[in-house]
Amino acid sequence: MWYGFSNGEQPKTHPDGDGSFKKMSIPWRNMDVNDKSLAMDFLSGNLTKTASYRSTICGLSMGSAKYAIDRINGKLPNVVLKAKETRDSLVECMEELLKLLTWKDFEVLVELIFAQSGWKRVSATGGVQKTIDFSLWQPLTGERAFVQVKSETNVNELESYIRNSQSDNLGRMFYVYHTGKHKVSSRKNRNITIWDGREVAVQVVRNGLIDWLIEKTS
Repeated sequence: MWYGFSNGEQPKTHPDGDGSFKKMSIPWRNMDVNDKSLAMDFLSGNLTKTASYRSTICGLSMGSAKYAIDRINGKLPNVVLKAKETRDSLVECMEELLKLLTWKDFEVLVELIFAQSGWKRVSATGGVQKTIDFSLWQPLTGERAFVQVKSETNVNELESYIRNSQSDNLGRMFYVYHTGKHKVSSRKNRNITIWDGREVAVQVVRNGLIDWLIEKTS
């Protein structure tokens, strides 16, 4: 959604005599006040349906106009804010539950997350290569990846696995853990994706594995 603000003056006739124009006090932009994109995919259909209007100017209902102004100002409906808070609280609970899993169940959970996301496991869990717990294949893109799962880890251990994976030419790598004495920071290497407990918890919620995790820790 693009929007702008006129300077409040009355429209002026265009120099070529065809139509009129207003000067802008704020130029056209498609970001809210917090610089978050106002892409149509993330806006209410009650507002975006006006895109089908073929003339230059159309009016909005009071509800749609208020919604548009609120989104420009970065303000979400109360019910959406409540839903976000509930989701965040749920993610926090899932993160705590991860710590109650055995190392084997944690590996199974990570496999389930990838399976729910469309990845296919192409090797048995574990194996002779110390840098791999299991390998994956993405049917849609043909991409292959390798996963190392650790219940608890630290920066030194991560660096060791990365060195070994590079020497073995393993390609893309996912390093997944739920507990660490110090947070393992993300690396700039695009072939290495690091998931901490928070990210795993987000994936649990996103992939519908809440009940599985609750039952496994009950």
